[in-house]
Amino acid sequence: MKKPDFTASFDIADAIRHRLVSYQEIIRATENFNEDNLLGVGSFGKVYKGRLDDGLLVAIKVLITQVEQAMRTFDAECQVLQMTRHRNLIKILSTCSNLDFRALLLQLMPNGNLESYLHIEIRPCIGSFLKRMEIMLDVSMAMEYLHHEHYEVVLHCDLKPSNVLFDEEMTAHVADFGIGKLLFGDDNSMVSASMPGTIGYMAPEYALMGKASQKSDMFSFGIMLLEVFTGKRLTDLMFIGELTLRNELPEQRMAMNDVVAKLKGIKKDYTASMQAMQGPRQY
Repeated sequence: MKKPDFTASFDIADAIRHRLVSYQEIIRATENFNEDNLLGVGSFGKVYKGRLDDGLLVAIKVLITQVEQAMRTFDAECQVLQMTRHRNLIKILSTCSNLDFRALLLQLMPNGNLESYLHIEIRPCIGSFLKRMEIMLDVSMAMEYLHHEHYEVVLHCDLKPSNVLFDEEMTAHVADFGIGKLLFGDDNSMVSASMPGTIGYMAPEYALMGKASQKSDMFSFGIMLLEVFTGKRLTDLMFIGELTLRNELPEQRMAMNDVVAKLKGIKKDYTASMQAMQGPRQY
């Protein structure tokens, strides 16, 4: 795939993490929120491509300040992303905030999201078994970091293909922590009165009782794993009966660090078998 002409890179967070970005600079960067620069629209705002005054290309997520939940997503993303560092997590570069305006400046992901490669006909399929395995390994390693390696457990609570974005090299990055949650101390779950999330990817205990945990993220990951390797939407009839995950108890789900180890093992065995089938190299 031809690389787009972008000046953004993996280390751009270090370039402007401590630089303030004004509302006027965002106006200039997006050409006054020109629709030609629109990357996507969500429930709580819009995302634009923008070029800052120093030439850096970024994604600018503008929240709808009149919606209370949008303000909570702004706070949640700031809280989670400003203290996490992993190659497979989207990076928050800066923020712009006043009484009437909230925006997050994020690492630009020029190659779209996983859902578009799976289900939108105008985009090519993500291809081989090995490429799909690499994508899910990227996602699992990001989640392993959040669940097991970060100093506080971070729950994503909305893991799905549209929240997996691709950079210039088609490396996957987990994004959109607007409803993410932190578990403090010895807590292993939390109960919320509101259950924002995406139907089909929400674990039953989260959808019905508002109980979020590492296991509820694991349910979402399992659903996405099936979707990626089958190429089928969740509504497909093949996900009925033995292939459904909805009858599985939370305690039956694997931990994310075990999933990473399992996927790495499968990738290693698959690669070895493919090399064996190709035979020895001819010199």
